[in-house]
Amino acid sequence: MGASVLELATPRSCTSESLNSTLKDPTLLKLIGDYLQYQDKVRRGHLGKTGMFWLSMMDHARLVFMMDFAVKTNNFELFHHCNGAMADLFFAYDGHNYARYLTWFEAFLTNIDLSHPGALDYIKLGAIAVARSLIPGALAAVDKTMEETFMRFAKTSGGLLGLFNNCGAYQKWCRTTSARAQLYELTLEMCGMIDDPEMPKAGKHRELEPAQIKKSELAVQSVISAINGFTNPWRILDKSRLYSLASGAPIDPEVEADVLRAEAAGKAAKEQFIQERFISKRKDFFDRLKKLRLKTMDYCSKRVKLTSAQGKLFVYKEQSNLAFQLLVQTSEIYELRSNQEETDSRIVLYLHQAVKWGYKSSVVRTPDTDILMILLYHASRINLSIYLDHGSGKHRTLINVTELSESLGPDYCSTLLGFYVFTGEDCTSTFKGKGKVNPQKKLEKTPKLHKAFRQLGADWMVTDELQEEMESFTCIMYGQARMTSVDTVRRADKAIIESPKPHDPGMGWEKTGEEEVLEPVWAIGPILPPSLVEVLAQRAESEEHAALDKVTDYANNNLSVGEVDGELEME
Repeated sequence: MGASVLELATPRSCTSESLNSTLKDPTLLKLIGDYLQYQDKVRRGHLGKTGMFWLSMMDHARLVFMMDFAVKTNNFELFHHCNGAMADLFFAYDGHNYARYLTWFEAFLTNIDLSHPGALDYIKLGAIAVARSLIPGALAAVDKTMEETFMRFAKTSGGLLGLFNNCGAYQKWCRTTSARAQLYELTLEMCGMIDDPEMPKAGKHRELEPAQIKKSELAVQSVISAINGFTNPWRILDKSRLYSLASGAPIDPEVEADVLRAEAAGKAAKEQFIQERFISKRKDFFDRLKKLRLKTMDYCSKRVKLTSAQGKLFVYKEQSNLAFQLLVQTSEIYELRSNQEETDSRIVLYLHQAVKWGYKSSVVRTPDTDILMILLYHASRINLSIYLDHGSGKHRTLINVTELSESLGPDYCSTLLGFYVFTGEDCTSTFKGKGKVNPQKKLEKTPKLHKAFRQLGADWMVTDELQEEMESFTCIMYGQARMTSVDTVRRADKAIIESPKPHDPGMGWEKTGEEEVLEPVWAIGPILPPSLVEVLAQRAESEEHAALDKVTDYANNNLSVGEVDGELEME
């Protein structure tokens, strides 16, 4: 290898001058040429289908990096090439908006000398990116800079969809957006709510802060660790199949065919688009594009459809980080055999086995509160430092269960386990409206019941004495410390309604006859006063005598009596 290449490998000698001289070294040029030839062999299947696929993935990643490099260095030719090459991938995987406009943009840049003579010279001077600070290499794309500076305050809260439906509103927005954005920005600047948009704070970028550099380094190490955990695509013996590097499993033949021909299919679709819409113009530019519908690696993920009790349909999909491995070496440990159904109680068995294997500490990762209570109960009997890894993200904590058990004491830990089961597992309390904290405080103030909770669960049969003590604690929870029966507390809190019978005296009904049929009581005692009754009776009697006198007078004045055939006849 040439001396210039070795000089470039030295960190202090890595400069632009040494790089330019190294690129002229014949040894390095031959090495690069041989490497490119070897890449072409791999693309043709020299290392199998998996090697072909992952080399194409490297090409795609390199294309993205080159696009970023073109923006950072204002390299127009590289920028032009990357935009056109990216359109092939969008055509292949049905990203039609990007495919359509990137192709148009490539054609526009190709013919810019014809449409805008002299514009290319200005573009090459630095029209792709702008510098917003004095930090070298920190150029930003022009469109991105526009959106982050003078156009930042021109956006509407609800977007432009509603404006497009109203022509007048859209025209008003177009005419006033720049002035409105300037006024809004000046108002915020006067209030001290924004920094100088032309210069980052203290001339620094967030990416160059020590904390951000450390975070970026950790992210890079995480990526390297993930790549090292993958199957090496260049050393897979079976070259006739395409394998997933995450799971080590072979890919479905249909997916394999679509993945390997994606680039060629995208290029063909792009050429057809240019021929039909730019050259022959047999189709309009905005006519619908036909989807290729190529299958990707995601299609290989197994999907299982399950129906919940409420009738909802859930689809579970296999993920790469949960996928199976091609070869797993397993061994059976007879000491860990157990007939326990759940892992909660088997963890104690695992911890005892860890002590036999010579471990000094152990970390249990679980979100389940049941395991914490079980570990507190058994921590004093296990010669091991036990830690509980609980929570996630910024709320993730590590609890020293052994130290906590020692501070509480073995008796109180066993009391807590019985109390936890009695009041209901997890976060939901068995007793409505009581929760967990208040009953525990009342338990701490009632040490005479601690023994009862320690005995709870020690035997399958619950004695009458233990049941009475549990009832007594339940009464304490509900504020009735003097009572010992739950039924008594229920009756004390329940209102008693006295409902009289309808035939009771004074209710207006009475039983009559042998069948005791209910009949209404119309009155009790005299309906009218006795003096009024006498007056009415005398009046009725006098009216009766008067009527009789009238009849007698009428008969005397109008009737005659004669004898006909020996009988009396009245006329």
